Amino acid sequence: KEVAMSPKRVKTRGNDVRGVRLPLILKLPKVDALRTAEQLDACFGEVFLLLNREIDLYKYSAGFPEFTIRIYQRLRKFAKETKNGRFRAFAKGCIELCEKHSKVATLSRSKLEEAPK
Repeated sequence: KEVAMSPKRVKTRGNDVRGVRLPLILKLPKVDALRTAEQLDACFGEVFLLLNREIDLYKYSAGFPEFTIRIYQRLRKFAKETKNGRFRAFAKGCIELCEKHSKVATLSRSKLEEAPK
């Protein structure tokens, strides 16, 4: 719900949350969580960083194409629905990474004479 809402404008520059590191945040406020542009940027930047790490972690797995199907579907839907060009670029970068590694895994599996155990 919060992600789909437009960012709340910060009136004073002294109290904004510029430069927030998501792993260091213990708790977001109950009211208007993820409403400022800085909070959204920090959140999505960290989400896509972790998603890229996850993709790179499993890229040598034989089941990588099946692993990335759901990631690929959700990222395409997100890229289509989002209005923010930066988030769309993050999503398309992850999609391209998934496609590239899936092609390599599929090609490697087709060369095997025995199925992996």
